[in-house]
Amino acid sequence: MVEIVLAHQVDLATWRAATRHYTQKQVLPESITWRVADKGQTPWVLEAPDSADNDAPLNLPRKLVTAVLEALQAHPPERFELLYRVVYRFTHDLLDMEDLREDPDIQQLRKLVQSVKQETEQFRLAFSTFSFQRQSKSLHYTPQNYIVEANGRFCIERDAQPWEVITPYRRMWWDGNQLHFAPGEAEAEHVSAEMWQKDGQGIWLGYPNTMLVPTLEDVAQAPSLASLAAEAMDCRACSLWQPANRTVFGEGVENTPLMFVGEQPGDQEDLAGRPFVGPAGKVFDRALEEAGISRNHVEGSKNP
Repeated sequence: MVEIVLAHQVDLATWRAATRHYTQKQVLPESITWRVADKGQTPWVLEAPDSADNDAPLNLPRKLVTAVLEALQAHPPERFELLYRVVYRFTHDLLDMEDLREDPDIQQLRKLVQSVKQETEQFRLAFSTFSFQRQSKSLHYTPQNYIVEANGRFCIERDAQPWEVITPYRRMWWDGNQLHFAPGEAEAEHVSAEMWQKDGQGIWLGYPNTMLVPTLEDVAQAPSLASLAAEAMDCRACSLWQPANRTVFGEGVENTPLMFVGEQPGDQEDLAGRPFVGPAGKVFDRALEEAGISRNHVEGSKNP
């Protein structure tokens, strides 16, 4: 029996390396156990010369890869075994591609994906509302799945100012330049400086990154500006998102008779994630002051 120890709940890098290696070695799913490492325990790694670097990439459909990335964030601990089994069966032609709807593994995979997507949308709305209100620098949230890390990029794009997300299983902190992770409240009531780990280093080199591209129907049915702002972060309706760091959404009073729309976000707006903060924003503030209008009473937006 092979045991795979993952560094954390969404350790995609280790899961992917182990899945690639043992799938090609034709190790049966029932011959592998999966679990998350205990505190201080070293995650799984192949020793040379039997290195995972020698394994060829798996040729998987994009839809299956997307489903795996999303389902990896689900709560059930048996998800690791399920995902390996699905990949193994596909790789070795053991999946009936003509009757996937009735396949028990595929049905379970779809349930996990649906659960993660629903909670991702809820979390993004909560974070977007938090960003609009900005009553504190910390958002306390209790997810049912492990969705926090995969939404780190979204949170940075939605709010470029420093913030912290605190959940029972994970803390996530953006200092304005670097993303960090630390244990959640269930493991540590308080965290010291040395407990924070930088994104992109060590065990945080590989984890899912969720993208939810909104449809026109999603946009039309958005119930609030906070909801619309959450959807806007992954908008790909045109090519203008490609050279930008983030979508610059509007800010101000939601129910106001007066709205100002600028031509497009400038360099300063792109970095800050807020409209009218660059040189044109200073001119805008003077114009409002001369007109006797408080900026807190209007809505401002930069048209992409």
